[in-house]
Amino acid sequence: RITFFGRKGIIETSRNTPHVLLARNGSSEIEKIQPGSDNSGGYLKAFLASISGTTTPGSLDTDQVLRASEITLKIQDAANTGATGISLI
Repeated sequence: RITFFGRKGIIETSRNTPHVLLARNGSSEIEKIQPGSDNSGGYLKAFLASISGTTTPGSLDTDQVLRASEITLKIQDAANTGATGISLI
């Protein structure tokens, strides 16, 4: 099981769970979020489309990948240094 705690709620899932649980601050309801449809090879297809300049709205693009990398590096640095209150926006 993996759980992420944030300022606006908690999200949790596990390898054996077919959904993600989301508990938002201020809400007494826990939401079950179902995963999207299978997109086998989607990352490669999106990468090739980005290279060829044929991306479509909603598809993964270089800006999104770089932003995800930036957020991941901030999280890793905060974990390594014990920093808290780091903005990921």
